[in-house]
This record gives sequence, C-alpha cells and structure tokens, in this order.
Amino acid sequence: MDILLITTIAGLDSAVNAHEGARCMTVPASDWATRIIISDRPPQAIYADDTVLTPHEIATLIQLAESRRLPIAVNLVSTPSGVDDVATSGIAVISERDASKIATFIGRTFGLRARAGKRAATIALGGSKGGIGKSTITWLLAEGLRRRNLRTLIIDGDNSNSGIVPKFRIPSGFKTYAWLLDSGAGTAAFTAKAVRDIIYHHEPSGIDFLLGSEDATNPADLTTPTFDLLYRKAVEIDQHDVIFGDTGPDIKKRPYAVQMAMEGATLVLPCPPDPEDVAGAYNALMHAQSHGVLDRCRLLFMEAEKGSVFTSQNSDISALIAHFPTVPVLGTLPRAAHIISHAKQVRDAYITPYDIAPHSVLIRTCHAIVDALIAEHGLAAAPRPQSSLWQRLRGERVVMPPASTIAEMREVRS
Repeated sequence: MDILLITTIAGLDSAVNAHEGARCMTVPASDWATRIIISDRPPQAIYADDTVLTPHEIATLIQLAESRRLPIAVNLVSTPSGVDDVATSGIAVISERDASKIATFIGRTFGLRARAGKRAATIALGGSKGGIGKSTITWLLAEGLRRRNLRTLIIDGDNSNSGIVPKFRIPSGFKTYAWLLDSGAGTAAFTAKAVRDIIYHHEPSGIDFLLGSEDATNPADLTTPTFDLLYRKAVEIDQHDVIFGDTGPDIKKRPYAVQMAMEGATLVLPCPPDPEDVAGAYNALMHAQSHGVLDRCRLLFMEAEKGSVFTSQNSDISALIAHFPTVPVLGTLPRAAHIISHAKQVRDAYITPYDIAPHSVLIRTCHAIVDALIAEHGLAAAPRPQSSLWQRLRGERVVMPPASTIAEMREVRS
C-alpha cells in the first residue's frame, strides 16, 4: 500500500514501513501533498498531522481525501481537544507523539500487518554523478558492518560500470541478476527463491552480493521497477541484518537510491569538496526533497585529494549545509590514498584497509560512521574495536600481511 505521510515526526516513515506491503512517501507541506493527491498517481492512503497542517488545512485535506475515496488517518499532536470532533465525523484520529505508537495506529487503520521479526536495516549509496567514491564507501562501510558481526548484503545497482566486483576481487563466473533479466519471464522471474539462488557469498569478507553483469550492459536493462522488485525480494528473503544498495550515477535517470529511501532506507550521499561534486550533492538533495525523502538523507563529506585547492571547509560546502540544515552529516572521510592503494596492490588476493592499517584515521572514521548507522537502525552489533594511544600514533603506518598469509588469502579467493 502506497501511503502519503504529511508530517515532520522523525522516524515515522521507517516505523510504518515495518508493516508488510507498506511504502511511504513523506512530505512536509500542504500544497505539496495536494499536488500528489490530485496527480495521475495518487497514494492509496493518507496520514496527516498538525506538525505540518493547521486545523483548517486538515479539514480541507479530509474533504479532498473523501472526494477521491482515499482512506485518511489524522493525528492531532498539538490540539488533542479536537480529537472528539474529528472522530464523530467517522475519521480515524489519534493524539500521539511517539512514532512507534503512531505507526501501530496507521497499520491498524489501514489494515496493515506488522512484519514477523525485525526487518533488515537498508542503506542506499547515491549521487547525481559518477566518480564521487560510492563504491569505495560501500566497500569500507560494508566491511566495517560485517566486522561487527552483522550479516551484510550488497546489491550492485550500477549495471553499466560496476566498481564492486574489482573492489572485492570477485572472480569471474558468478551468478547475476542479469540471468533473471534474460530469462524471458519478465518480472515473474524475480521470485524470492530465484533471488536467493543468485546471491553470491564472498568467502574472504563474509559479505553476500546480488551482482549485475561482468560486462558493461545497457543501463536501461535494469529499470527502476525491476530494481525495486529485486530490492524487495532481497528484504523478503530475511537472512541479512544490513542491505546496501550501491547505485549508479545520475540519481534522476536511475533513481534506485531514492526508491530505496521511499521504502525506509537511509540514503547516504558522498560529497567530495570539488565544486562540481558539491553541486551534484545539492542536486541529489533537491531530487530527494522533491520525492519527500529528504529526512532519509545523510551527507558524507570527503577530504580533498592531495594537491587540490579545495578543502572540506570551503564556502560551497558551507552553503550546502546552510541550504539543507536538517540533513545530518555522518562525518568527513579521509582520502588516505596510500592505504587504499596498498590494499589494492595485491591483485590476486583480497586485502582491505582494515587489514593493513586498522588504527589509521581512515579506519577509525569508518568505525565512527558505522557506529552512527548501527545506532540509527537499532542494530545489535559487536563492540567497536578500540585503539590505544600508541596504536593511534603509529596508525598511518601500512603493515602488509606476510607472504604466507597472502598465499592463504589467494587459496580462499580461488
């Protein structure tokens, strides 16, 4: 059921999305909500509260919903004295501030059933242009989450130029969702069993993958509805704690990340300090705002490349933060090119920055970002690795594994 939430109550969309079949879009303005309701693709149900609307606007919205034969639920957070008046008109009404209790009310009103067990935390990596480090960030954060004993799945949504396969040293011959696309059965091929059967388990990292093609393919092969179906089946399988969506460039043409956010995912937007990249982050946030998921967005700044005149404290970034003051910042990720390049240099074995510089600023920052994601999604994870003062002082030193260990890694990869 597509539900329009007209509210500013934090976490409500995620709580409602915990019900089976719920797909929420959150908007923070009355005129915006009206345009959606009278559009060619209206929601199937409406929730509204007075954190956004005045009593008069709520009454007008109720009339509009009834004229369109759309079920509506109302929450009078600030004016509980009006509950009886609304109830006498036959409208489901509550006066509540707690997101979980409101979600229960919405589910009961619209006949939704709570999901059995806890739904996987979902995280999308998005952006409006390529080359901003989405795949590298997916690599680092997924590794960080897996090392906290969280079962992690990565959906490789960049079917035109995957950065995931080389990052994880995945050997050729893996099963892909391209097989389902080429089956001739259309969306009927995307059953939970079929999707489960093509999950690739990466033994060296312990991370699972839903991969596209080994070769560059036509980006149109993976349409937005197809990606949405693939994503939903991955959630339905219910065998992971965290699901990452590493999506392709151009969030407008291939809005997989926004689609995930509309279903409750956290949308992480990398933002290097180059003015073009900051402008790209601005465009991505505007696109997310137009789809009612600005509250799901998180900015992740990145240090400038060595020799760049741009810094993470430049005026463009300050203007971006000022324009979107409610969007949380996960942190600033160091470039640490020497650590990343050392991890990549052993081409036939899987080595990560966590293995060769576990106490570096890069890895300590990754752990802090992972901590924030764990807290946001309420995940039960192993404790964060600690670094002593001595280890931090020597943390930027790269220590490669001995040759015998690398040989063992090669055996695991093969």
